[in-house]
Amino acid sequence: MTSPIVFTTTDKKTPTLVYDEAYPSSHRAYFMKTPDNRVFAESRYRGDGVFAGKSYFELLGELNLPPKSNITDIAAFGRAIAAGTTKIIRKTRDNNIEMREIIYPGIYEDDELIWRNRKPEICCQCVYPETQGATVECECDFCLAFQ
Repeated sequence: MTSPIVFTTTDKKTPTLVYDEAYPSSHRAYFMKTPDNRVFAESRYRGDGVFAGKSYFELLGELNLPPKSNITDIAAFGRAIAAGTTKIIRKTRDNNIEMREIIYPGIYEDDELIWRNRKPEICCQCVYPETQGATVECECDFCLAFQ
């Protein structure tokens, strides 16, 4: 089993919990939102980065896809943006090159809040101490709290 993908929520800065039938405290709903008011509601987040059938990384790639782009693997493009290994640039009218602001999907616990462009912290190697013991494999804020 791979480690779950854990995000910090945009509104409360808390980690997304992976749904576990045996742990009622993990039964939370999350809402992934875009600037054009699309909402993907997920009540049983499985730790796979997918909210209501839409991959976070695919949506990140879609939101930042340059016009006239020949990128075919949008999810891989989104993963590269999340990892910080790619930048998005554009040429201005006076032939200067400038960086485009990256647009991030928001992940919320409250579906009433409006979208804000904030990069969520992503932890791909979190291990939940209450279900897996006290093993910590990464150094995000969530994991460091359990050391």
